[in-house]
This record gives sequence, structure tokens and C-alpha cells, in this order.
Amino acid sequence: GTYTYEVWEDVPSDLDENNQKDGITYDPTKYTVEVKVEYGTGDDEGKLVSTVKYGTKAEPATASASGLVVKNTYEATGKVSFNAKKVFTNGNLSKHSFTIQLTQVDGENSTNAVTGFTPIKKVVNANADNQTVVFEDVKSFVKNGTKDETGDYWFLIEEIVPATAETNIVYETNAQKWIKVTVADENNNGELTVTKVGSASSDLDVTFTNKQLASVKVTKTFSGISELPSGFKIKNNKTQDVFTVANAKKDTTTGETIVPYEWHISVTFSVLN
Repeated sequence: GTYTYEVWEDVPSDLDENNQKDGITYDPTKYTVEVKVEYGTGDDEGKLVSTVKYGTKAEPATASASGLVVKNTYEATGKVSFNAKKVFTNGNLSKHSFTIQLTQVDGENSTNAVTGFTPIKKVVNANADNQTVVFEDVKSFVKNGTKDETGDYWFLIEEIVPATAETNIVYETNAQKWIKVTVADENNNGELTVTKVGSASSDLDVTFTNKQLASVKVTKTFSGISELPSGFKIKNNKTQDVFTVANAKKDTTTGETIVPYEWHISVTFSVLN
């Protein structure tokens, strides 16, 4: 006679709509095994001979003797994001434009971009004196049967100083920050562990600070002499700026020819508030 069996994988009851749980994709198929038993002929005469065919309940006509395979796959994924804060003191951030760039690089202290990763630029221009820019989900990682992207990666966050920098702005001296990202499949639950090493905190990776300078104007006047002496120095106690008075022949304020015996030398310093 012919005997038919149904075979299926006993899957968890809380699978999602993709038949997945904890990174494992389960096989929801119900398979059939058809066993036909009959008397043999020839060398098998006098014996019971069985023929087995494997198929699915949904498509029994496709049954064959090639065997039954219940297939499961595993895949774990993860992503990384970065936060950079711009702080601007002594001025209005909305009146100035600053650019922060994120690049995946080929190692610590390297500025060489990894092939396939396009550097991402964020322009900071806010009404407040500080703003946090978010580089969200800039890179995804996967581990499955054909690909394993666990390991270490390096990213560079930097402030891009314009080719023509504003003269009254002090830019961040430590304008480059390298962050190491370690990707691991520690829990085997479909979620890769992504750890950032070198970040300032769990919520903020790096802070860039800029300062606006104030201007102080000083005028040096000489009277009663026919020639302006040189070598006088005017300086301030806030910066290293030093102005040395030379033998000027014109008023540096107006640009006009100086009246004899009356010399006016104007100096403008940039100092921090």
C-alpha cells in the first residue's frame, strides 16, 4: 500500500512576519513523505519493496526521491551612528558657517578614505551658541552564511577649516578625532554589538569649539617732532599680538598725508572677550 507522512519543523510560536526570531529564519514548510510498499519482482521477488518520494503538502506533484531538506539561515545585523557638537563662544553661530565631516578611514591616525565610503559633510549654522549634528546609521554591518563583517573599523570626525578662514575666528586646534568601531556577534541573537572606542561619551562622540575675537583699537600720537621715531611697541595682555611703530609717512587711520609734527598711528588688536 501507500503511506503518506507529513514532516515539518517545530518552530517557536512567536516568529515575526518573516518567520524569524533572534536572527534565525525558520522553515514553515510542511513536507510530505510518501512511502509506497509493494511486492518486488525479479531479484526482489517474494520481498516487500518500498519506494520513497519527498515533496510538500502544497505541491505534492513535485515529489521526488531526492530527499528532504529543512533549511534554516542565520543573519545578524548592526549599524553605527555618530554625534558631534559644535560650541561657539563670544559670537552668534548663525552668522558663521562651520563644516564637520565624517570619513571611514583605513586605520588610526590615517586620513585615507576607505574605498566605497563617501565622506559625509554636515554644515553647522544655528541660532544657538551650540548645535549637535548627527551622522545617523552611516554604516551597516552583517554576518550571515556568506558574509562576515565583524571586526574593527576606523572613522575620522573633523572640522573642515575653510581655505579662506575668517580672521576674527579661532578654529579648533584639535580638529581631528579618530574613533574605533568594534563589531562583534556576542549574543548570537541576530543583533551585532557595535562598540565605539574613543568617544567622549555614549551620547556624544566629539566636541569642536570655536571662538570669535573682539577688536580693540589703539591710537599712538606723536607731537612736536619732525620725524616719526621707530621702535615703539604697542601690545595687549590677552593675545600675543604686538604692533611695532615704524617710520610711517601717512596717517594709518585716514590714509592722508600727515601734517608735520603731528603723527597718528592706529593699531587694531584682536582679543578674546
